[in-house]
Amino acid sequence: MATVRFEMRLEEELKAKVERASALTNCPNLKAYIAEVIEEHANKVIAEHDSFTLKNDVFDSFMVACENASAPNAALIKAAENAKKLGFK
Repeated sequence: MATVRFEMRLEEELKAKVERASALTNCPNLKAYIAEVIEEHANKVIAEHDSFTLKNDVFDSFMVACENASAPNAALIKAAENAKKLGFK
């Protein structure tokens, strides 16, 4: 896997805290710890935004609306085409 350089500055107190956390988790080095934390957080944020949960009554209302929907108008068709171009499925 290719790597890229990422540079950042931290306040001394934060760096000390991160170093301590890295040591407490037996991470081999600070770089590995920071990469692990960033990836875990990124995965969590992405998962939270990739799906959502509806309450049963809301889902039921949604299904009724879908079943009773009329044919899509031109604006909806265009919106769907634009969404496809942007990578939405």
